[in-house]
Amino acid sequence: MKNYEVALSFAGEQRLLVAAVAENLAAVLGQERVFYDRFHEAELARPNLDVHLQDIYHNQSRLVVVFLGTDYQSKEWCGLEWRAVRDLLKERSSEKIMLIRVDSGKVGGVLGIDGYLDARSRSSAEIADQILERLRAVTGRCEISRVNGGRGAPSSLPDDSEAAPSEPAPGPSQGAAERSSGDCNLPPNARPKTRERIRAIGTLWLLVPLLGAMILEWKQLTEIRQPILAVLAGLLAGFITFFLSGRLGFHLPFLQSAGGLGVFALVIMLWSNFFPEPGLYRVRVAVLDAEGKPLEGATIWSAPVGEKRKIDGGWELDIRAGVLPEDRRVTIYAEHAITSTVAQREIFLRSDFQPTVELRLPRSIVCGVVVDKVGHLVAGVRVNVAGYIAEGVRTGSGGDFAVAAYAAPGEMVRLHAEKVGFRPVDQYHPAGSGAMTIVLERE
Repeated sequence: MKNYEVALSFAGEQRLLVAAVAENLAAVLGQERVFYDRFHEAELARPNLDVHLQDIYHNQSRLVVVFLGTDYQSKEWCGLEWRAVRDLLKERSSEKIMLIRVDSGKVGGVLGIDGYLDARSRSSAEIADQILERLRAVTGRCEISRVNGGRGAPSSLPDDSEAAPSEPAPGPSQGAAERSSGDCNLPPNARPKTRERIRAIGTLWLLVPLLGAMILEWKQLTEIRQPILAVLAGLLAGFITFFLSGRLGFHLPFLQSAGGLGVFALVIMLWSNFFPEPGLYRVRVAVLDAEGKPLEGATIWSAPVGEKRKIDGGWELDIRAGVLPEDRRVTIYAEHAITSTVAQREIFLRSDFQPTVELRLPRSIVCGVVVDKVGHLVAGVRVNVAGYIAEGVRTGSGGDFAVAAYAAPGEMVRLHAEKVGFRPVDQYHPAGSGAMTIVLERE
């Protein structure tokens, strides 16, 4: 009598992979029909376990699945199980044996002509499906009834290692392909409910509310939907990261959880930078000079008041819809700290929640020439606005100068001019008006 449909033989280093395969098989066959040590602890707690294990693999199992690799060759318990498998080969019962490669390590008795399934390119669910397909071919049954078995506790079976599986080493291409006879398929209710399918369903359930929340966000119905949207987007990104990390081979739960939580927190922190909350207008302001180039040293403000911050290439103003007047008019101002020039522009905040505004500041200067009493142009005279000595200039060979006024256009500015051999002079002139003439007297 065959007590087991499938018996799994593996090294302890592959336990994480084999445990996942065993769970998928048990979902279809029942745990009592799958020989995996942690499903049958009570049975394995006995003397002469080596003889009993050989009997299980040789006589009590319809299909023996061997996970081959470097570690399998070096383990004592695997050696005992492998002897039973080799005896099946001697009895020409090779159809009862299925080989699965976890790496390219050599195992005595396995030749290059032997076909195998490559676990390095398949998920645990895909491996379980292949084992069930092979079992169907061995038994000749098209339907495999699902038996609900309980989960076992950790096994006390002597194990060579409980270490996690090592990183799969690149190996040769799969050998002769595994083939099975028969033209029937497993019935739909016998397909394993794999973790991958559960993950896909969970992702879809997260995607549906996220899309609904985004539609509500676009309609701008209420401000509370923005934080909800950010949390849902963070959850979706975190779950996707968690699931993808498993598919990419990171089977340690704490690493998957840490990656998912990290992505969730990152999305929450960066969300408002890309999607301002509903009811919040984010106005980008660029301050330019008269030639249309970005102007440094300017500051901005608005009426109604908005919260400003400096960004690359200009400023951003956050203005809440609740403070806007009925006509939704906003006046934005810019002032240059050096020239004291001011510019303003009115905009209306309606459907565009991220408008861009450009303000051009006129250049306010005082220019002119310096001459002596007889009208000769004087070069090398230092001219500066009172209080701005360091920013002064010297007249050129034609006695001309142009200096920043540090005042609004039309405002009276006091200029100071001096040169060795001449008496210093102070003279007033309106900022931004026509050229002036400064007259120096020789000492």
